[in-house]
Amino acid sequence: MITMIGVLAILLNAVAWVCLLIGMIRPKTFSFALGSQPGRSTIGFICLGTIMVTGIVASLSLPELKQVETISGQHVDKQAGETGGSAKTVSQQHWATIMTLSAGGEKKSAPFRLTGAEARLKYRFTGNRYSMMAVYVMEKGERLMDIGGFPEVNLDGPGEGESYLYNSPGSYYLDVTVANGHVDLTVEELRDGPAPGK
Repeated sequence: MITMIGVLAILLNAVAWVCLLIGMIRPKTFSFALGSQPGRSTIGFICLGTIMVTGIVASLSLPELKQVETISGQHVDKQAGETGGSAKTVSQQHWATIMTLSAGGEKKSAPFRLTGAEARLKYRFTGNRYSMMAVYVMEKGERLMDIGGFPEVNLDGPGEGESYLYNSPGSYYLDVTVANGHVDLTVEELRDGPAPGK
């Protein structure tokens, strides 16, 4: 839907161009329209030039048009691509705790299930410069000593952070080895909806 300002700007620009072309092709006609006094043709061309520039600037400075239509009493922003008859709302999400584990040596966690949603492993490892820690994410039913693997988190010395998990949906457990330190682990998944209690 073109606004009235846009229509006026286009018409003003078109009229200016037509007058300028007439003045260039048939100067006498242009002079007759402005009067026969000396200098009026020049003034007329200057006025037309000013009108043309004004029309072009007005056309370029128009804000990006938004088409908004009313459907069942609700406004839908067409520029945003909304076609469902109601404004799209941003769904809330939160990190849900799947399992926690504390270890000060070799330890295995209880099984937990990943659904395929975005998941992460948070860790906080305390100790000294001789401390070491390795955390393996193992599929339920498999043993690290049988199949080997690469640790999800491997630290030499204290530290904390998080590591995102890209495992397929299924049941898993953590196989943890800690030397000269202590680690707190949390597995979380991103869930839809507000966090419990909010």
